[in-house]
Amino acid sequence: MKRFVFLLAALSALSAQSYAQGEMDALKVAQGDIMGTARYMAMGGAFTALGGDASAIINNPAGLGVYRSTEISFTPNIYYSRTNSESATNTFNDNYWNFNFNNFAFIGSFRTGRDKGLISSNFSLSYNRLKDYHNNTFARIEGSSSSVSDYMALVANQNNIRLGDLNMGFDYAFDGTYPFIVDLGWQTGLINPYPSNDWDPDNTQYQSFLNSGETCTKQIDITESGSLDEWNFSYAGNINNIVYFGGSIGLQSFNYRMKTSYDEYYNNGEYFHLYNNLHTTGIGLNMKVGAIVRPADFLRLGVAFHTPTYYAMTDNYDADASSYVGDYSSDFSMPWGTAYYNMYTPYKVMGGIGFIIGQKAIVSADYEMNDYSYLKYGEEMFYYGNDYNNQYSGVNDDIKSDFQIVHKVRVGAEFRVTDMFSVRAGYAFSTPPVKSSVEKDDLVIYTAGTTTNYSIPKTNNYFSAGIGLKKNRFFFDVAYMLNLKTDNLYMHPMSEPVETTSYVSNLACTFGWRF
Repeated sequence: MKRFVFLLAALSALSAQSYAQGEMDALKVAQGDIMGTARYMAMGGAFTALGGDASAIINNPAGLGVYRSTEISFTPNIYYSRTNSESATNTFNDNYWNFNFNNFAFIGSFRTGRDKGLISSNFSLSYNRLKDYHNNTFARIEGSSSSVSDYMALVANQNNIRLGDLNMGFDYAFDGTYPFIVDLGWQTGLINPYPSNDWDPDNTQYQSFLNSGETCTKQIDITESGSLDEWNFSYAGNINNIVYFGGSIGLQSFNYRMKTSYDEYYNNGEYFHLYNNLHTTGIGLNMKVGAIVRPADFLRLGVAFHTPTYYAMTDNYDADASSYVGDYSSDFSMPWGTAYYNMYTPYKVMGGIGFIIGQKAIVSADYEMNDYSYLKYGEEMFYYGNDYNNQYSGVNDDIKSDFQIVHKVRVGAEFRVTDMFSVRAGYAFSTPPVKSSVEKDDLVIYTAGTTTNYSIPKTNNYFSAGIGLKKNRFFFDVAYMLNLKTDNLYMHPMSEPVETTSYVSNLACTFGWRF
């Protein structure tokens, strides 16, 4: 049967409803990294209680109040990512190089002429890269007992989709009555009715193509690129050189692209191939407030609060698929589609402590808390003039039950060898944002549209070191940071996990002038 004759029309009319974002997609926007000036990175980003650095504003805008002179700085960065994937049958590695700018800042310091009260008011305009998404991942599993057709059949059965609806057309999929992944499985021959109900138009029970006891080889090739950037407009004040307070407005820009090529190979030369291209952009707005107190010359205490970031997002996507199953084959392409939606990241609370040891050393530590269960998609979405209410109520419920509080710790140290030369080191880690029960209980994570893959973050550690040179009004800093993180990659829901380990290296150099 040529069930795919309707597919081109279906793909060209594919609505945003059928390509709504999933819960794991939200983590890409909400999770930042430690990026910025070379000094900030070398000390592990532990600047909540310190200030005096252009990227300290990322943590605590009160750190701007520490400045006593005007400053201009910029930071170029070399980025290298190597990802190892390890399944029960195969191990692969892939890599990616990128050059970017981590930071640019102009800081203006204005003294009031007073010896007490408000001693100075400082203003800044700064740019910071919060995350770099460039990465390549390739993974393969041989002799797998699971197929993406298992997921397609599950979704069809859970949504009680009638065979008659699939045969009559695709309007039901267009308006969100059932996920488009079901149509994809039906049109490519990967799901079929159970024999006892064969071709009954009221049948709502489907079976996957991969029968019990059969296996397949599956592989996925993922290419990611893009960045999360932030512009901060900040003000801070200095009271009696004891209390520093500040606030900032942050404008974030999210630009992410993912290209995936997914393949399954069955017996007798049968196969299924799916290519997806997703490009997501967004503009977000947030506010930060904070304070630093110097109760003694050797001690600094800092605290800061970040509001949620409110995003307006846009997805652009297309896909190609082909299959050869039995005597049935298909080959088709989906033209570009567009979806619009809102998103809200969780608030952040952080505190820090710093010790100033004479004129020779600095030791600092930060703690940050984010409750990722407060991640939320907007409940209204506009697509070509149509208003879909409560679009994301289901995925928001999943986020609430599957995500948890993330604890982040950052520590850093600096030792001044001479008046001109300093050495630095840092370490940071964060706990997983996804509850362990999500994998232990074999919960099915639903994916968006025809995208099949997702990753669950596990461990995340940062190791850093650097040096600093200062002469007259010029300073030059160098830092190297290694981000070591592990994830469980699922090629499709219900698939066996593939453990991926990413080694992300950043080599940053900051050039700055004070006057």
